[in-house]
Amino acid sequence: MFSDVEMKFKKKNKLLFSRDSRCLQELNELLQQQNHRVLVMWALDCAKLTLEQFESKYTEEHRPRTCLELCEKWARGKIKMPVAKRAILDSHAVAKEIGDAQYGALCHAIGHAGATIHVSTHALGLPIYELTAIVLKYGINDFERPVTDKIDYYIERLQFWHENTDKLDLKWGGFLMDVKKGSKAKTPRIFSMSFASVYPLYVQKAEKKGRTKSEVDEIIFWLTGYDTLSFRKQIENEVTVKTFFDEAPMINENVSLIKGMICGYRVEDIEDELMQKIRYLDKLIDELAKGKSMDKILR
Repeated sequence: MFSDVEMKFKKKNKLLFSRDSRCLQELNELLQQQNHRVLVMWALDCAKLTLEQFESKYTEEHRPRTCLELCEKWARGKIKMPVAKRAILDSHAVAKEIGDAQYGALCHAIGHAGATIHVSTHALGLPIYELTAIVLKYGINDFERPVTDKIDYYIERLQFWHENTDKLDLKWGGFLMDVKKGSKAKTPRIFSMSFASVYPLYVQKAEKKGRTKSEVDEIIFWLTGYDTLSFRKQIENEVTVKTFFDEAPMINENVSLIKGMICGYRVEDIEDELMQKIRYLDKLIDELAKGKSMDKILR
């Protein structure tokens, strides 16, 4: 799961995570499914803890805080982009000035959080830099747990803002309002990812909570109708997630009994058939990780 991070650490790369990092695939996919306002609220919210960490050492340096404050005003339509942009650049400048790799990465994370207001793809910059700071803090032998916990936190906060952003009576700058009707919707990236790249994430989620790979396999077989041989063939062929579900021998007739929230969505209300199947599996693995017995998971 973290082999790419370890390799970058050994090479002494400044950034230890990227958009392609295996540990960030679930988060990246969820980020791509959100509207711009949700990403803004999520980034500004998560960056508050990043700022606290930075200010615990650099108590007299206020530019990262100013960055977040002005960027929030920008999101609300209270100031124009040039003012906020200057503050974002100032936060990045702090990283260069202090010559501190760990805390400099936090400054960059804050800068990307603010820049999310301008371009939503900056949202992933926050975890890329903040997780790098966590590895530098704990070292190559002890970073996995705190990094995993932080990713779980990102996902939890994203689920919260997905559910609540548009329920709140917030003012927004005009550029953050909905895009014009008729805009072409993007195909979710997870559809084209190989199932072989997603499968280890399910196993890791289960094993870190004391469950087993065999239980993950049993859930997949129950949901899709694959057996050990046919499942292994799909993994070896590196079929996409879409192909994996399209070619599933038989989706279990009891999937309608799978209900509840997963990744910020109520699984029984998802309209896209393929996405619903994916979220069914997500929900079952989530139940496994939360300690639910197999006889209750397999309705």
